[in-house]
Amino acid sequence: AIRGMMAVTAPASAPAPDPDPEPDPDPDPDPDPDPDPDPAPSIRTNSSLKICPNWLRIMAFTIFLLG
Repeated sequence: AIRGMMAVTAPASAPAPDPDPEPDPDPDPDPDPDPDPDPAPSIRTNSSLKICPNWLRIMAFTIFLLG
């Protein structure tokens, strides 16, 4: 069961780096200090939202196996 969890968590971590290339164009504007703090929390919220469904799927999968 532990190996299955590790296999499921591996792909879950893959989508995390995806949002990284997206914020690159954001800091392009001249006012660096202003946009810098803004995209940081947005990236965190996006990553958390993407991770939540993954964890829900993992939990449902494990419960299904245990059940």
